[in-house]
Amino acid sequence: MGGAQIGWQLTTTDLMVVQAALPANNTGLRFFIPGNLAEYRFDLGALSGAAGEVLNSSGNGLNGTRINSPSNNNKGHTSSNNKGHTTSSGKVCQAVAIPSNNNLNQIDAIDTGILPAAIGANGAIDFWYKSTQAWGGANVVLFDATTTSGRNFYLAYASNARLRFVVTDNAALPHTITLVQSGSPSVAAGI
Repeated sequence: MGGAQIGWQLTTTDLMVVQAALPANNTGLRFFIPGNLAEYRFDLGALSGAAGEVLNSSGNGLNGTRINSPSNNNKGHTSSNNKGHTTSSGKVCQAVAIPSNNNLNQIDAIDTGILPAAIGANGAIDFWYKSTQAWGGANVVLFDATTTSGRNFYLAYASNARLRFVVTDNAALPHTITLVQSGSPSVAAGI
């Protein structure tokens, strides 16, 4: 029988001892599940390109901005500003239709303004994506937060329809990790 331990345990192999013995007087340990840094539901009116118009519903004030011509994809929205689809909205919240970017002269996107350094050493990114074309035949960037040449941070699917996530650390000698989906999935348009 040893001294008291403080920590957490999810399974017999997923555990961590944070401290052995009791904490010092007038101190304590707090465990919590952190909230989202940002969450964009696109529940808003027409997008005009005004700074900060893409609202972050997490409460952290990290609002995004439309770059060039993405438009709100609200059901029934028919503003002259809307250059995207006016069909059904997203599965969980609303959606934004972003036209294909065929060259580097005009990039259409939503700029969150969040740099990878703000995410820290750990993080997760999730989003819904519905393509107007079947996957394959083209390289498509789904998100890109690369700010420095050679320090990549992006998710794309390649012409073989495989997802590819690339991240480079910020060390003096940077190391790039590339995760590529095995197999070439068949994903139809509109799914």
